[in-house]
Amino acid sequence: MDTVGKLKLTAPDRRPSSGMSSPGLSRRRLLRPCALWAALAAAATTLAAEDAPPTPAPGGDGAAAEVSPAPPLERAEPAIVPPPPHTTTRTVYFFPPLPPRLWAPLPGKSVSSGRFSAPDELREFIGEPFYAPLGTRLLQDSLPAGLLARLEAYHREREALCQEMLGLAGRLGEADLMTRQREWAALAARQAARLEAHEREGDALRRDLIRTRDDWSGFREWRLGSAPFGTPAEAMAAQFQVFRAASYYQNGLSPAQRRLLREILLDMESMIELPIFEAELPSDLSPLLTFSPETARLRLPSQPTPEVAALVAEYEREKSALKQELRDVLYAEDDALFGFMRTARLEYLARAQEPRFAQVELLAERIRVALAASGYREPRITLPNLPPAVAERVDRYLKAQKEINDAVMQTVAHLQAVAKIERVAMTPTDSGRYEVKISLSNGPDQEAQMAYVRNRLTEFNARHAERQARLNEEREDLLKSVLWLEPGNADQQRAEHEARRQIESYLAAVEQIERLARYRSYQLAVLEPGLSPAQRRVLFAAALVDLELPLPSAALPPVARTFARRREPTPEPFPSAAERALESRRTVAPSN
Repeated sequence: MDTVGKLKLTAPDRRPSSGMSSPGLSRRRLLRPCALWAALAAAATTLAAEDAPPTPAPGGDGAAAEVSPAPPLERAEPAIVPPPPHTTTRTVYFFPPLPPRLWAPLPGKSVSSGRFSAPDELREFIGEPFYAPLGTRLLQDSLPAGLLARLEAYHREREALCQEMLGLAGRLGEADLMTRQREWAALAARQAARLEAHEREGDALRRDLIRTRDDWSGFREWRLGSAPFGTPAEAMAAQFQVFRAASYYQNGLSPAQRRLLREILLDMESMIELPIFEAELPSDLSPLLTFSPETARLRLPSQPTPEVAALVAEYEREKSALKQELRDVLYAEDDALFGFMRTARLEYLARAQEPRFAQVELLAERIRVALAASGYREPRITLPNLPPAVAERVDRYLKAQKEINDAVMQTVAHLQAVAKIERVAMTPTDSGRYEVKISLSNGPDQEAQMAYVRNRLTEFNARHAERQARLNEEREDLLKSVLWLEPGNADQQRAEHEARRQIESYLAAVEQIERLARYRSYQLAVLEPGLSPAQRRVLFAAALVDLELPLPSAALPPVARTFARRREPTPEPFPSAAERALESRRTVAPSN
């Protein structure tokens, strides 16, 4: 009975079966007969144990002991409980967005929606080494209390370290370079032990969050170097997916190599046209430097000093060599017969590259000192000269606009907490304004959820329309107030154009100032001389949270030969005509 009980409690094998063949799997298929014979032997042992005579009772004379039949097991009727918002039986993977360059325009806030949208808790760990495995565990709601406590402690320690660094930056202000370097070196010495323990815990969390069944490459049917790809773009997209997953899931890599792999993705994204948050003006021809910490980027001066140019050339040469070696080994070992062979090769490479990573960090620090000496700093933004009364009204207008956007985000977040939402959209109305529409997933309580969401949306969209109308009226009044300042202007059309230009220039300047403020920690981690490499990495991870980047949706395991070309692979197929008709009936719109 014990054996039967154990067999019943064994979780079934949920791995998908596939008939697709791949040259990269031919060697591993040689091992399948061995696995088959092992399974048959185990089954025979189990049957023999069941058919064997009963074991004599302890202390008896060899006769079979009388065993009373076990009472029948009582089966409880399963209760139908709707799953939590982020629960799924499918293994999906989340990867962070590629960071923008320093001071680049940022995307607007977005509401994550969809069955496999990224959990909001991931936003605080966007720059951490365990982002991908944590996303999978959060979606499956499978985090034990011990891991949750460690994550919370990790986050608290990161925030405490960053607050100490930001406090020192505020006290230093515009101090001279020598003073700043001395003060930062002193703080780095005081934080050294905590920083080392913090980064060690981050890598330990990455390992502990990964389960065997969550291995990204576990059921992959293609391998680099052996799978036939149709086009060079498909081959590059496959490399992108392998390198992206390896930075989180591959054993044998050092933390520095994992960070470098994410930087390699930045180099590859332009070749496969993946979306990245970048908005460059055609006239901006300054060279782009992928700097330190890894994945940080900045525009160099259009005419750098000879010292900066020489240091940057040496830095890029050394770093490119490290990248190429890492790419070559990962590509060659992707088709390894056994995983431990790939791990051993990567561990050997990690030991060989370790002193060269330290040399690259020294070069990066010399570049920072040279840039600071040349006067390189953030752009200077000056507000257009508006009368104080008009400027005050513009500030109130911006505040009201932000309140409207925040209200939309809060309403959708509340509805996501109480209903199974698939899609969220802002759709234009006949009056030229926008209203929120939501699509719900199928479920046992769909009708009740739909009624609740419809009522809330009707109330919200009515208030939203009133706020939009008042905001538009305020904008027109602003234009009239600027026109009123020029009563003697005979050309009314030219005056109106000039008024609009002044208002738009002021709004654009305010937006740029706010954007530079959000990049403050990013700038400090990348450009400020004197910080230790560990301080920069911790501060940069927190800086990515400040940017409020949209989180990409989940990616499915790479079972079939499907590769990302122009955008991230969507976890759900394109809906058919019947599915679109059903979706239109499930879309919740405000009632009339």
